[in-house]
Amino acid sequence: RGFSGCGYTLAFDYTFGAGLSPGRGDVVFIAMCFPFTYTMLRDCLRALARDPVVGPLCKFRCLTETLGDVRCDLLEISNWSISKAHKKSVVVSARVHPGETNASWMMHGLIGFLLAPGPEAQVLRNHF
Repeated sequence: RGFSGCGYTLAFDYTFGAGLSPGRGDVVFIAMCFPFTYTMLRDCLRALARDPVVGPLCKFRCLTETLGDVRCDLLEISNWSISKAHKKSVVVSARVHPGETNASWMMHGLIGFLLAPGPEAQVLRNHF
């Protein structure tokens, strides 16, 4: 049938347990996907920098700080032994808004792929 006119709805009921009542001002948070916290990001970047295999493929620098004084990093991945004069650049951005957790997971997977030892990742690092 394809995608036109086709859609899905996820519906569920939540029953508050004993001692928890929204009428008293209690709050329940329901996430649409598993969180990817700023702490997880910082830990991941530190691990990449310390890794003796993938660390040399990465360059890290602070691009800016947010209005809340949170560090916003720039991560560059490449084969640095090949001159930049023969390469093009690609910029990928994720997590522009705080609720975009899925974008953080996508970026985490992309970074893992680009730093992998596979031939596809090597070709990308050699050309970008």
